[in-house]
Amino acid sequence: MFALRRILSGVPRLTRSLHHSLPIPPPPAKTAEVPDVPTFLTKIGRDCQSHAAKIESWEHLFSATSAQLKTLGIEPARTRRYIIRWRETYRLNDGKVQLTEQKRGRKIDGGERRRKEVRAKKMQEARKAAKN
Repeated sequence: MFALRRILSGVPRLTRSLHHSLPIPPPPAKTAEVPDVPTFLTKIGRDCQSHAAKIESWEHLFSATSAQLKTLGIEPARTRRYIIRWRETYRLNDGKVQLTEQKRGRKIDGGERRRKEVRAKKMQEARKAAKN
């Protein structure tokens, strides 16, 4: 029992280390709605169209890794992840997905870690303003 558990515990680690050796899936066909790279980047928003000149072709967009996009000068990493996430969504749905911009989230009261501190300071300032 323990020997089998020990053998099976290594399987997920082995498959994860093989990701880079898997063949790259083919890019989806271009559609009338999204005929080229600049259109794709414009539709996903967040000013990604400014990187359109750095990407050579449709095939290059769908085969480039994050490291390759970084060497092309697509910065910051948040933008690269956003492009890759939309690219994979588009690939998995064979181009049958509506490309819309997903707005970045906003921190409220300094974010999760600082929320109590920021709210306490706001309350203290409100009490001071109420006294005066």
